[in-house]
Amino acid sequence: MNNRYVHILYNDDYFMTPKKIHFNHRVKSGYLTAWSTVRASEMLNIKYWNCLSAYALESSMRRKIIFQRKHSDHNLLYFKYELEIPELIEAYYDEEMIKELSYSLSLRQVTEDIVKFLESYEIGELSAENSVLENWLSNTLKGIPLKDKERLEHFVLKYVEIFITKIFWGVYKGNLEKLRWDSGSIVYLYTEMFSANQKEN
Repeated sequence: MNNRYVHILYNDDYFMTPKKIHFNHRVKSGYLTAWSTVRASEMLNIKYWNCLSAYALESSMRRKIIFQRKHSDHNLLYFKYELEIPELIEAYYDEEMIKELSYSLSLRQVTEDIVKFLESYEIGELSAENSVLENWLSNTLKGIPLKDKERLEHFVLKYVEIFITKIFWGVYKGNLEKLRWDSGSIVYLYTEMFSANQKEN
């Protein structure tokens, strides 16, 4: 398990951390290795758990885990899981885009800035005539080598477009309060999907 990721399983009475955990985003299932057979049995017996996952200080996300069965290795459990954010968000994941933004910028910061744009637009402080986006883009890419700037600008603008048109309007139907609440989870989800795909390749 990447040591920049932390996963905590909890319910009203207990909380536990797994020795190892893997999530399969395609089929919403995974497996977990507990620290002991006692812990594994407790998890399986209770069956329904919440899971808080965090990546460094960047982002976090919650999901619901349902344990299904135990492997012959008594510490290994299989589970299904449900996201607490809309699953349709995964459809707009773009591997190359997230790679470029994650390597060169802070995906969390870019996302927070987009949400701030939407907040300003909602209260009438931002219009299509403003040069705020252009100024923001210039500041965001400050310090990026000239040879990389055009390519990165393309992916930043692509992410802005996807986040506003597909996620904000398409998935959240313009509900800015809900999007603001879920934005950190979206960042986490895309970060985890990228990390998982890197391990598979």
